[in-house]
Amino acid sequence: MSRLDVEVAAVENMPPAQLRPCWSEIDDRPMPGVPTSINKLLVAHRFQERRLGGFPLCHIPAEYCEKRFGLDLAANHTVFPISDQ
Repeated sequence: MSRLDVEVAAVENMPPAQLRPCWSEIDDRPMPGVPTSINKLLVAHRFQERRLGGFPLCHIPAEYCEKRFGLDLAANHTVFPISDQ
């Protein structure tokens, strides 16, 4: 098993209290307020991205988001609300 395999496998069994310091090491932003299972996926993804490289950033036109998801971005619609639940 590679080091990456070991790190990703370890994330599966991490309690939330141990996950937060991992997040702080890989991202300067606060950990998202989503369920622990999602945060585990995010941390594992960041480990993979750090080792293997990530995809280039792309911009999705606001008009596409408005049509596709029925959003009114001009009205400051919250696309992904963050909560501690």
